[in-house]
Amino acid sequence: MVGHVTAHHQKDHPGGSAAIIGVTRQFVDRLCADGVLAFRHLPGSTHRRIKVQDVIDVATERETRQTGAAALRAAMDTLHG
Repeated sequence: MVGHVTAHHQKDHPGGSAAIIGVTRQFVDRLCADGVLAFRHLPGSTHRRIKVQDVIDVATERETRQTGAAALRAAMDTLHG
């Protein structure tokens, strides 16, 4: 994971969350819109806060999927190589 170190119970803004995962803020916005990342609006505002633990969980899941995909590609290359 890339980004800054924050306590798991804290909340972060989309830009900071993007830095933790290593993606763009716009991608984090899409994850929020798609329901992948839960968020809360600040009172009386459109600004969002996302739990750092939720961000870490999504980052871990992404890394697991990417590692699995890489292993699958390597296996396919071996079979067709």
